Amino acid sequence: MKTPLAVLVLPVAILASGAAFAADLPTYKAPAPMAPITPPPSWTGFYIGGDIGGAWASDSVSPTVADGGTFPRKNTLSTSGVFGGVTAGFNYQIGAAVLGIEGDFGGMGIGGSKADPGTGSEVDHLNSGIYGDVTGRAGFLVMDNALLYIKGGFAAFGGDAQTTTGVAGFTVASTGTFTGWTLGGGLEYKFAPSWSAKIEYSYFDFGAENATLTGVAGVFPYKNNLSVNTIKVGVNYFFQ
Repeated sequence: MKTPLAVLVLPVAILASGAAFAADLPTYKAPAPMAPITPPPSWTGFYIGGDIGGAWASDSVSPTVADGGTFPRKNTLSTSGVFGGVTAGFNYQIGAAVLGIEGDFGGMGIGGSKADPGTGSEVDHLNSGIYGDVTGRAGFLVMDNALLYIKGGFAAFGGDAQTTTGVAGFTVASTGTFTGWTLGGGLEYKFAPSWSAKIEYSYFDFGAENATLTGVAGVFPYKNNLSVNTIKVGVNYFFQ
C-alpha cells in the first residue's frame, strides 16, 4: 500500500513553520544584578580620639593697687605654641541633626614672659600647662559623611601666671588654675564607618586670676586676664 505524499509532507511543513516562528521570537536577557546599597553612616554612639594643633594666648596683666610704677597700667603678654590631647564623647543623631557631649584633655604649650614697661624691675610670666573642657555639641549633616558643628561649655587651664620683681625681699605667689568657658566649631568627616577626621577652631576665655608680690611694703596683686585661640586637627574612633 502506498502512503499518500501529503501525509509525508504535512509533518515536515509543520516542523518547519514552528522553527521559523521560534526564530522570530525576541530573545530574553536576564537583568544585571543590582549593586548592594550601602546605608549612610550612623553618628550615634560613643567615640574617642586624639588631636593636635596650635594655640595663641594673650595674658593681660594689670596691678590692682599702686605698686610704685605707672598706675593704672596693662602689660599684654602674647605667646603661642603646640596644643592638643585626647577627646571622648557621645553623639545622638536625629535625622540630619547630631547632638552630643564632649570632653577634651591635653596640654597648651603657651609659656612665655615679658618685662612690664610700666616699672623698672617687674616681669610677667605665663607657664604652659594642662587644660580640660566639657562641652555640648550641636551639628547638622551637610552630607551623610560630613558634619558641621558648634560646641561650647566649661574650660580650665592648669598653667599659672606670675609677676616677679628684681627688688629684694618680695615673695612671689602664682595664680593657680584658671577657669572659664570655651566656644568653637568645626567640620568632621567620616571616611569609614567607625573613623572620622576633623578640623576645629576654639576660643577659650579662662577668666581673671590674681598673682601677688608680698614684701615689707605690703601685698601687691596683679590681675591676669587669659584668653587663647586654638585650631586643631584630629581623628575619632566610633564604637559601633
